[in-house]
Amino acid sequence: MKIAKTIFTLLLLTSSLTIFAQLNPIKNLIHQGDGYQFGNPNCPQFNCYALTWTKPDTSYTDTLTGYNIYKNNIFYRYTTQTNASCEGFYPCSYMDFFDNVPFWLTVKAVYNRTLESIADDSIHIVTFAIDVKEFKMDKLNIIKNPVKLGENITILIPNTVSNYYNINVISQKGELIKEYNFKDSRNNVVNISTNRLSQGIYYINLKTDKNTFTSKLIIE
Repeated sequence: MKIAKTIFTLLLLTSSLTIFAQLNPIKNLIHQGDGYQFGNPNCPQFNCYALTWTKPDTSYTDTLTGYNIYKNNIFYRYTTQTNASCEGFYPCSYMDFFDNVPFWLTVKAVYNRTLESIADDSIHIVTFAIDVKEFKMDKLNIIKNPVKLGENITILIPNTVSNYYNINVISQKGELIKEYNFKDSRNNVVNISTNRLSQGIYYINLKTDKNTFTSKLIIE
């Protein structure tokens, strides 16, 4: 009898863990562009931006059917793509993206059309004006530094970067904490969250096929 109860308990625990594992969240939520442009000729009538994320591991999960995008925990849009963007060319399905700013933005993976994952990352979307002349556009700039835990790390990409590149967040000990890959720099501003980071000193490292840029970051 005790053996039967033990087996039943183990099966129940295994089943519970399997159900939980089936709802893997999205990773690497990134926002490029912040409601202002640096003379981008492709965006004469609306803002260019790109919201992207990484597809979760679905090798042992239920069927991934799409993604729900939320603004301040209020449903905004459903998509089957791993991005929501306006490239500067019509039509754009997200013309109202910057309505009612500022807001916190999250993305949840949807399984079997009805089940949602947790939101593992969140980004604060704001619009603000910056005098670009304050920054040297041939180097990597962190627009707000120090940054408070819970806020965005807002990175101004050098003008010389125009193709594939990646951004790494590295600890003082030289450990790779976060890694983001980009196909291009159509938007000069990249926002990543401070989720899963702690207070302290980090280094933001941007690598291209030709150059490497590094800037010190303080999280308070």
